[in-house]
Amino acid sequence: MACRYLAPGSFIAVIGAVLYFGWQNIDQEPQGEEEQYEARVQNIRWALSAVGLVYVVHRVFDDNVKNMFTAFPRVWSIFSNICYAYLYLLVFIYFMNHYDARKMWGFVEERLGKPVTKDYHTYDDDCEVTWGNILDNMDHYFLAHFTNWFLAAMILRDSYLLHFWSFLDEILELSAQYKLPHFRECWWDHVFHDFLITNTPAIILGMKFVRLAGLQEYDWLGRKGKSSIGDWKVFNDYVRFFGIIQMYFIISMNFLTGFFMINSLW
Repeated sequence: MACRYLAPGSFIAVIGAVLYFGWQNIDQEPQGEEEQYEARVQNIRWALSAVGLVYVVHRVFDDNVKNMFTAFPRVWSIFSNICYAYLYLLVFIYFMNHYDARKMWGFVEERLGKPVTKDYHTYDDDCEVTWGNILDNMDHYFLAHFTNWFLAAMILRDSYLLHFWSFLDEILELSAQYKLPHFRECWWDHVFHDFLITNTPAIILGMKFVRLAGLQEYDWLGRKGKSSIGDWKVFNDYVRFFGIIQMYFIISMNFLTGFFMINSLW
């Protein structure tokens, strides 16, 4: 039984240690080319060491969970490895100072790694309800919303929690739009583009795919077999109730930090 929790515990311990030592890195812009070069080399050394450590522990941890998903194991393997690749990238960035972390994106795309100017395009530039504005806002974020919620349905597998999560995300966007220009949208963009014609249809189609694929549906709220909302297990079991609150907190922080990170990195 102890071995069952050894790998996840080791993985969390290593991530915690990596975050602690990365936090010790002094986040200041070096003065002079020679000092910048030396600081960059030192940070890259630490970053590669941390990524290697996380990778080794990940492989140990992965061997213990690879049999958890019996349906479409290769598909889940692809998605999990994409997530871990993203984790390695975050670990690498974490050991850079803000100067290098921002500058490195200029090698990927020349428009990145530069301060955001006041003329930066936001989705509330023109909130007049016209077909031109509506179609103009149906860009890559429109597709990203749909894809995100379709995939989220295959993970959470509970339509009630998914629809509430979708509503919660829009509230978070409204709350953080004064700090994050990505969240500044017209009211009809929140209501129609995000909530009605992307999030909700994607969740419905995602749940249909879950049933067609034979994946197990979850009942996080304990609704099945209950005659009224008051009888749901979530309202009669404090462990389940606070477990769901914790889950929403974690996924909301994940959602917000992703946008705060790209905003900080320009």
